[in-house]
Amino acid sequence: MARGVTFGELLPNGADYVETTATSAIDLQLEQSERRRRRRRRQMWVQNWLTTMARQEHCQYYHLVQRLKQDNPNQFKKYRRMPVELFDERALDGKNIKIRAPALSGSDYWCDDKSCYAIVLLALVDYNYKFLWVDTGGLGHQSDAHIFSAFHLKDRLETGTLGLPPPETIEQAAAGAGGQQRRTFVMKPWSKKYMTKEELNYRIMANRWRRLMTVFYQAPEVAQTTTECYIVLHNLTRLKYPATLRAHYGSFKSNINYEEMAINTLEGIWNCSFENVDLDTLTQFHMQESNTTKEHHKCIKKNPGVNGIVTCLPHLKELCQSKRINSQKVVRLPLRLVSPLMKKYPDLKILHLVRDPRASIISQYVKLKYFPWNQLQKYTETFCARVHEDLQTTAKIARDYPGRIKLVRYETMAEHPLEITDELYQFVDAKITKELHKYVYDRTLSGKKDTNCVTCLVKSNASVAANKWRTSIGLRAAQAIDAKCGKVYTLLGYKPVKTVLDLKNLTGSLKISDIKFAGMTV
Repeated sequence: MARGVTFGELLPNGADYVETTATSAIDLQLEQSERRRRRRRRQMWVQNWLTTMARQEHCQYYHLVQRLKQDNPNQFKKYRRMPVELFDERALDGKNIKIRAPALSGSDYWCDDKSCYAIVLLALVDYNYKFLWVDTGGLGHQSDAHIFSAFHLKDRLETGTLGLPPPETIEQAAAGAGGQQRRTFVMKPWSKKYMTKEELNYRIMANRWRRLMTVFYQAPEVAQTTTECYIVLHNLTRLKYPATLRAHYGSFKSNINYEEMAINTLEGIWNCSFENVDLDTLTQFHMQESNTTKEHHKCIKKNPGVNGIVTCLPHLKELCQSKRINSQKVVRLPLRLVSPLMKKYPDLKILHLVRDPRASIISQYVKLKYFPWNQLQKYTETFCARVHEDLQTTAKIARDYPGRIKLVRYETMAEHPLEITDELYQFVDAKITKELHKYVYDRTLSGKKDTNCVTCLVKSNASVAANKWRTSIGLRAAQAIDAKCGKVYTLLGYKPVKTVLDLKNLTGSLKISDIKFAGMTV
């Protein structure tokens, strides 16, 4: 590997700024990635409403469609060929549940396709992966169409007693898998071989309730009852505790019910209604670092499980109701979700904390591995589009609800922690004390040894720590971020870098002081 390029000989006064070999390798990787991107031809057609930002934020089909229904009903009708008010997608399919061959059953339970003995689960599910109608009495040798012909749902559909619109309104039909006959209430929009795992509801359920992926050694009746219990638990989990699904359905941000769950969690904590808050939030490790929730965290450690949480909730609720101010730190929540709550909660105030996009992106790469480095430009575009959207929402809230939202730059807070603390306490109409001033000073300016605890940071000099990212990023990487975040820089007063000296000289600021945004000085 080639030696790192030393800039000490090139810069005035013998400055010893060094571009390391690692940074050079990153720059080379960026250049190669850009060449491939220019060379690569587009290989698929994508709906114009399905932007990179939408895919990154919502990820899954259900959530994308729900967002489109809300934002642009006309585009939704054009895309789905049906109006919003009539769209109600369902799917019908069967799943073999493996069992041990029952005594004296012959070949009744034998399934040739799977080469095993099984009962058949035939189910109708909705677009949110919830079961609507199930039959677990099918025998392994029977096809889906055979079972459906004896399915009590079929009789209700054919006699028109299920409450569906007339047959000509095909928007209310169910999507059947390959074995289903076409009827006025059943369509086959795709072949089964093109379905993904997320489009097959029983695979999602089986991935959560792993017992369904093994063989039942009990009688068929026991296997039927157990499967039906899992279906009830699956539906309950989707409705009541969507956050507990994330280990199986992807990251928290891509959870199907993320937006609904996020708002329910916020309102549950604001109203001290913790029985409406998901289990992950009630047991997260951050609670051990807060003076007000530390005892609750100790309680659930002593009393593990759901019953333990129920035991500990009354004390947490009593503590919450005794406080005048209820504050929450929310990371990467789109502000458009909170904006409608400003009218519902007249006392709600928002502190919008922003940071230099270069620092945020590097931190998310180094500490959280949110994206591969060769996808830096793509991720930056999505990230800054999201920040820009939040800033537009902040400006709208500032116009509609003056004095109830405050924008603060992270770098300004790091440079003047005591002054910003005074402003924040004044913003929420709270009294600041000498003890609090000392607490802030000890953790930002006292010169104490730095700590790396996620929730209990102590910095010997907060301003230096806030700019430390500039020593770990190369010029080309910084300029790649600059190219995608120009609108955000203009609004927040951040400066693009032109030379290595601009980037590495920590005595020079990369922000404009006292810039105005929506009538606020940031």
